[in-house]
Amino acid sequence: MARTRKKQITKEHPEGGKPIPAPEAPSDLTLEAEIFQRRRPVPEKLLKYGFQKGDSDSVYRCRTAIMDGAFNCEITVTEQGEVSGRVTDAAASEDYLPLRIPGSGAYAASVREAYRELLLDIAGQGFQEVLFPGDQANRITAEILKRYDVRPDFPWQENPSQNRYRSYGVFRHQDSGKWFALIMNVREDVIFKNGSVKPLDIVNLKAAPDDMPDLLRRPGIFPGYHMNHRHWISVILSGELPDPDIMSLIEESRRLTSGPAKRQRRSLQDAGL
Repeated sequence: MARTRKKQITKEHPEGGKPIPAPEAPSDLTLEAEIFQRRRPVPEKLLKYGFQKGDSDSVYRCRTAIMDGAFNCEITVTEQGEVSGRVTDAAASEDYLPLRIPGSGAYAASVREAYRELLLDIAGQGFQEVLFPGDQANRITAEILKRYDVRPDFPWQENPSQNRYRSYGVFRHQDSGKWFALIMNVREDVIFKNGSVKPLDIVNLKAAPDDMPDLLRRPGIFPGYHMNHRHWISVILSGELPDPDIMSLIEESRRLTSGPAKRQRRSLQDAGL
């Protein structure tokens, strides 16, 4: 009997060579994290929507009902953009636990969908969209655009089966299409091997093998996640490494991933020839 080989999901290699596996999926996101991970609150829009700011804290709260009043919802938004929600059964005054349990029945699914629609409405009217979950990732993206006139593309954004990777952005050379940077939002565990499911922004960059020992001794720099550890590094985008230092690493990655002719021209320019 012929064996059936399991198809592996892959994406093109940044250097245009062999495909590499698509990044591993992070842990399941809550409805709130799924919808708001690439959005930032706009205070005046939240207030216009109906949120109220607490007198003793910097938290915005909104209370409303769904399913014709059968369920009460309380949505909380911090100034940092963290969104949480509580859905209670209006009759029992208790948290509606099936909301968070997929496959818990058709009625629970209808409640979950109504809650999702509420969150999407809040996201559309009270938030602004950003490219990446983290602030440093968005600052670096803006600087890449300013220096190189390059915007990221999102290869996994339109594929429903790769929905968890939709915020993974690829930065390419305009002439060759080769990658020189890949920003991802992953579990903290994939870098620190600590079991944490906390989300973490990282950027994968190419580096010279001779520079690897020194680079890996620097805080915030690790062997390339899902890449050849001899040639690639992963840099944490949490503010630990300053933006100018990251941009220097990006410049080197662009040089190393450029075509031979382009590298030769750059070498001649650096030599003043």
